[in-house]
Amino acid sequence: ERGLVNELIEVRNKWAHNNCFSADDTFRALDSIHRLLVKIGAEQQEKQVDVHKQIVLKLLIQEKSHSTQSNISQGDQKIREELKELLEIIPFQDPKLLFRALTHRTYFRENPNKTQGDNEQLEFLGDSVLQFLAGDYVYEKYFGEEEGILTQKREKIVSHEALAKVAQ
Repeated sequence: ERGLVNELIEVRNKWAHNNCFSADDTFRALDSIHRLLVKIGAEQQEKQVDVHKQIVLKLLIQEKSHSTQSNISQGDQKIREELKELLEIIPFQDPKLLFRALTHRTYFRENPNKTQGDNEQLEFLGDSVLQFLAGDYVYEKYFGEEEGILTQKREKIVSHEALAKVAQ
């Protein structure tokens, strides 16, 4: 709570000295106020701040969506055209990331100027997230089991065989 209070004192001082606030700054300040009100049990005020926070969040989303659309480069446009059917099913804000996720390392090595990398780092990240989620699930479902048992159950969930069944 002290950290939130110190942060809010800084916000108040910036406001008092007529410093400019971005929408991001405003959202962060409202979020800190909201968290502090929750901590002290001020439900009515917390609800009022939450309403304002949601309004600013909508503005932030609109602002970022507008800037994203206006900053689409020619390269992004080309990728969007190549992946049009997939993008209609699964919307991606960053088509370069999708293109990278679909790029095998052999293609990248043969065509280094056509892509910004291969999918191996993203695969590593995805595997880590999958391991974490499976671990969380097993921990909750089999609470109290020994670590070795939990590990075996998690490994069964993330095995190639299990994931292939889910994909089918």
